[in-house]
Amino acid sequence: MIFCSCNHERDGHQKPTILSYFIKTTQFEKSGVDEVLNYYGGYCYYSKGVEYSTDKPNLKYFELEISKSEIFDTQVKNFFIASSNVAYLFYKNIRNYDHGYQEIHVSIKSNNKEVEKASFKIEELELIYMNQNKLMGFVNLFANKKYDKILNLIDSTSSFGTSNKQNLKQIFVETDSIFGEININNPFQFAGFKSQSNNFEIVRYYGILIRAIKNCEFSIDFSNTKKDTLINAFDYKYY
Repeated sequence: MIFCSCNHERDGHQKPTILSYFIKTTQFEKSGVDEVLNYYGGYCYYSKGVEYSTDKPNLKYFELEISKSEIFDTQVKNFFIASSNVAYLFYKNIRNYDHGYQEIHVSIKSNNKEVEKASFKIEELELIYMNQNKLMGFVNLFANKKYDKILNLIDSTSSFGTSNKQNLKQIFVETDSIFGEININNPFQFAGFKSQSNNFEIVRYYGILIRAIKNCEFSIDFSNTKKDTLINAFDYKYY
């Protein structure tokens, strides 16, 4: 059983948006939709649903469907990272009220492509939110070329730290000269995940750094259970 909204374009919105008259929408949810539209443009349809199944009994979700977005049509190369960013932008506006959702669903309609769909658990989005300072700290160090400070954050006990620490600074310098400055005001889109490594939790982020000449895709692992901000692994590529 799924409850969906009937759609209507709301007057006065800065970006074209479709919202519902028939399903009660909180101000938190409206703010979340606004933030998604401010970031990606285009149209945003939404629905609220409850999914009944043996493996997901009474799963309550909020779904966002993005269409006619120039960014998705011309710039996005990694759908999953971008859709995770859509879910996060919406989630951070609703996290402080009792919404009851267990998942945020995202659908993307872009030109000449099939509809792409993804779903994100609330606990995954909360994990991204709670570790935001670690991620932004790294991005700021990277953007300001504080390479030695980044090296000091690498966990020397990890296999990555042992084998890559000496070469990483040279890689940073070379790629910065080729691909340009990082746009710190619009640095990334990202997805976050949690896994286990050496008996402690690892938070892995996949993201896109917006750069002056050419963007780069990156992944970074942080310890989720140690008090210090330690980098357990880092990798990135350009396209």
